Amino acid sequence: MAENAKQTGGAMVTPQTGQNVADLATPTGPTAPAAGTAVNAGGTDDVQSKIDEALKAARKKWDAELETRLSEAISESERLAKLNADERAEAERQKEQEKFEKERAKYEREKLEFETGKSLMDKGLSPQFASFLAQDNAETTKANIDAFEKAFNEEVQAAVVDKLKGTVPKAGTDKAAAITQEAFNKMSYAERVKLYNEDKETYEKLTGGNQ
Repeated sequence: MAENAKQTGGAMVTPQTGQNVADLATPTGPTAPAAGTAVNAGGTDDVQSKIDEALKAARKKWDAELETRLSEAISESERLAKLNADERAEAERQKEQEKFEKERAKYEREKLEFETGKSLMDKGLSPQFASFLAQDNAETTKANIDAFEKAFNEEVQAAVVDKLKGTVPKAGTDKAAAITQEAFNKMSYAERVKLYNEDKETYEKLTGGNQ
C-alpha cells in the first residue's frame, strides 16, 4: 500500500479512497477512557457476590426452618401414634374388664339361683321358682323365699279346706303316735297335704290346730 500511495501536501494518501495513510494506521476500536477517569472493573463482581451471599443466607435459613418443621412434625406424629396406642390399650382393657364383669355376674346369678333352689327344696317347695325368687343378694332372696313359702302354704291350706268342704272327716287313727313332730316338720308340703286329706285329726294334732 506504501507503493501505491501518493504524497499530497506532505501527507500520504491512497489513490483509491484518498484517505490519509496515518489515519488508516490508527486503531478504530472503542475509545479509551479519558485520563483521570476511575474504572470500576470489579463493580459487577461485587454485586454478584452480595447476591450470592444473600441467597446462601436465605437458603441456610430456609433449610434450618425446614429441618425444624420436619422435626416437629415427626415428634407430633410419634406423640399421636403413642396416644392412639394408649387409647387402643385402654379400649382393650375396658373391653376385657366388661367381659370379666359380665362373666362374674353370670356366675354369681347361677350360684344364687342354685342356692335358692336348694332352699326351696329344703322347704318342700319346687325349685322351678328359683329363677323368679333369686334377686341381687342372698338377703333379698331369703326374704322372697320366706314370703313365697307363706303365700304357698296359705294357698295350699285354702285349696285343701275348699276341697274338704261338705265331706265327712275320717275317724282318727293311731297315726299321731306313729308320726312324730320331728318327722312331721321334715315333711314336704305335698306330704302334709296328703296327711291332711287322709287323717285330718292327726294333722291338726301335729299342727296344734293351726291350718
